Amino acid sequence: MNANILTHLLEDCEFERMQDFEPENVAGMDDYAAFVAWNTRCVADLSDEDRAGLKSVCALLKKGMLKMMDMEDCGEWRASGFYFNAKKQLVIVHPR
Repeated sequence: MNANILTHLLEDCEFERMQDFEPENVAGMDDYAAFVAWNTRCVADLSDEDRAGLKSVCALLKKGMLKMMDMEDCGEWRASGFYFNAKKQLVIVHPR
């Protein structure tokens, strides 16, 4: 089940961009392999209920049914993935 969830993880090029612009979000994750390991641990540490909820979010991502709205201009963007930040908070990502 974790492998299916992790297919929606932020991609390596997006991780590298985040290292440049928001390094505190990935503190302690020096490369993409460490980032994947961190997120794998975060998923494993979820309760069964929370992991099932994340799996449902991933199913919506796969179907293109999860969007986000920016309150500044009220634009909507299709969510493209997720990651857990350094504080173990789930972050939904929209593409650039």
